Amino acid sequence: MRRAITMLVLLELVSMALSNDIYAQLPFEPFVAYSDNPVLPSDSGSWDEYAIWWANVISVDDTFYMTYMGTNDFPDTPLAIGLATSSASDGFNYVKSLSNPIIAGDGTGFDAYNVTTSVLFCESSTWYIYYAGRSSAPNQQGNIIGRAISNISPHGPWTRSDDTLLAVGNVGEWDSGYIGPLSIIISGSVLFMYYWAGMTFPINPQIGLAFSTDDGLTWEKYDDPTTTSPPYAESDPVLKSDEDYDILGIFGCTVSLHDEKWEMFYGGKKDDAQKTISICYAKSEDGVIWNKDDLNNPIFTPLQDPLAITVIEQPAVVRTDSLYFMYYDYFITPDGIGLATAEVIDTMTSGEVLAGNIPLTFSLRQNYPNPFNPKTRIKYSIPQTSKVVMKVFDILGNEIETLVNEEQQVGTYEIAWYTEELPSGVYFYQLRAFDPSTGSGQDFCETKKMVLIK
Repeated sequence: MRRAITMLVLLELVSMALSNDIYAQLPFEPFVAYSDNPVLPSDSGSWDEYAIWWANVISVDDTFYMTYMGTNDFPDTPLAIGLATSSASDGFNYVKSLSNPIIAGDGTGFDAYNVTTSVLFCESSTWYIYYAGRSSAPNQQGNIIGRAISNISPHGPWTRSDDTLLAVGNVGEWDSGYIGPLSIIISGSVLFMYYWAGMTFPINPQIGLAFSTDDGLTWEKYDDPTTTSPPYAESDPVLKSDEDYDILGIFGCTVSLHDEKWEMFYGGKKDDAQKTISICYAKSEDGVIWNKDDLNNPIFTPLQDPLAITVIEQPAVVRTDSLYFMYYDYFITPDGIGLATAEVIDTMTSGEVLAGNIPLTFSLRQNYPNPFNPKTRIKYSIPQTSKVVMKVFDILGNEIETLVNEEQQVGTYEIAWYTEELPSGVYFYQLRAFDPSTGSGQDFCETKKMVLIK
């Protein structure tokens, strides 16, 4: 069993020394599923009564705008795109547009048959919707990305363009089967478009990137010059399915740029037999080279939403000053969009104390993720210099491991615990704090339960 890393600052040092894929501190607290999910359900008798899938959400002028694809009879009725809105001060209650569906196949052009994944973008009071379309059956993901423009509102009316902004690659390339836009980011004078694509739907999708320097009129796919053979001869994904938590494909993502920090939330498929898809996290310094958070991934699993079965995909994430709103769909059941929220964590100063948030009381927080396999994180706060001892026990009360046994200063700490050699079951972790001058005179003791599932 690997030893526990007992302080956040040590985690950061190990991360820097060993791998930039490992992050000691996520910028958010654990995500918690909304108790009244789904926040956007299907409506009986409507155009989207069969399914609501693959939402994207942006925040403009204190309003959340959510686009999504829906149908009333899959696969017989082609997919179309709808819109719903919520106040940014709310985020839990959405109202569907009276113009729905706002974009649908119109019998001509690249989107004659159906339209699928979409993302809104607003600049200088002009609205753009980028979306994927197919000119003919089957009713599945599109093979061309185009866009429509509205000078009025995202509810429309929309003026379409039949121009091909991006298309699938040639036969043998990684993106030769299907393609769909997921996020549009502006950085300086350059637009970044992140899209998902693959060879054969829905086998092993990955995340690609394209750039535009003329306000979205033309786009060029990212191409690593060091890869010159298929399937990466023409272009390259910026996020590949190459870890145990996403090895079978990446099902959707949201990319955000906040305070010059790039974040990506994405759906990682781990298990084909169970079709297990969870939400994962990655960071970037430039929006091109992405580092997955191997220490904490996945950050949110179907076990954490009572409505989910084995799939939560296409995370659509919006960040406010205090909360991350993460929307996702359940694939089949229920028919609608779910929501989980997480509190924003302030930047760490010394690697121990939360900036502007000196703890006033002792506290031991629930480990995350929970249930977990094989790693989890535990956070606790110390309001005064204390001798701190944290231990793990099995369900019979046998001591398994000592995670912390040292004097610590005021601050909020986090540990990572690896449990590769232990069997599945219920375990308990206990935090005790003492007067460091005497080693006695107990100030605090609390025990919490965690579940290991293998």
